[in-house]
Amino acid sequence: MMMLTCLKWKRKTPVSAFTELPLSKSTVPISHEVVHTEPVEPSPAPWVNRNHPSDVVLDRIIAQVYVDDTVFGATSEKLVNNFTKLMESEFEMSMVGELTYFLGLQVKQCTDGIFICQSKYAKDLVKKFRLDNAKKARTPMCSKARINADSSGKSVDEKTYRSMIGSLLYLTASRPDIAFNVGLCARFQAKPKESHHKAVQRIIKYVNSTIDHGLWYSRQDLVEDGILKLTYCPTEHQLADLLTKPLDSPRFEFLRKSIGIGPQD
Repeated sequence: MMMLTCLKWKRKTPVSAFTELPLSKSTVPISHEVVHTEPVEPSPAPWVNRNHPSDVVLDRIIAQVYVDDTVFGATSEKLVNNFTKLMESEFEMSMVGELTYFLGLQVKQCTDGIFICQSKYAKDLVKKFRLDNAKKARTPMCSKARINADSSGKSVDEKTYRSMIGSLLYLTASRPDIAFNVGLCARFQAKPKESHHKAVQRIIKYVNSTIDHGLWYSRQDLVEDGILKLTYCPTEHQLADLLTKPLDSPRFEFLRKSIGIGPQD
């Protein structure tokens, strides 16, 4: 698994058009400006050549650019150092280091895997809607819940309801266990009723009971190492049910744990 690194940068000198850096035989655009560079001989660095997909190598680097922040991961320390030097030659770096926080995502990188959560964001969300002292819920939705348009129900404030939905949608980045329930309640943002509001409140109460939960990505290949074995999956173990229907507490908690959502050990 890749070790993730974060860069914060700004252009040293203004240039025009768009930026391309020479990486082996091809170039990889990294922003919306241009720097003209002299042709270079292909280096022995193990880049993946996008013009020749057959030239596949084991080591690779993947970068994500968001405004003046760049998050990148590489399968070797040499690639990390090479990419950092390339960026430093064109941009002023105000921060270079291991990724720990990015756009509300908290990232903890360990020797055996990566844990990603939004516990700070989740705490602020619960407090924002004044449910931090409310009774907590074991699941985001009752297994017998039937959410519909409820045209005869009492209307609630659309602005508040949409704010609740929007806040929860961002939390699904690290909490797919609430994705189905939030998506279901999001259908009624045009004319939300009291029943819809109560359903969203329950989701937030569930979030409050699982503040420290997040996603665990193991560095271990569980299949190749014999820890997991590919086999027939019975109905009660179908992970898709977590994302498509309300479930009772025991089954919900079992499936949630199966996809790696929980507190860090």
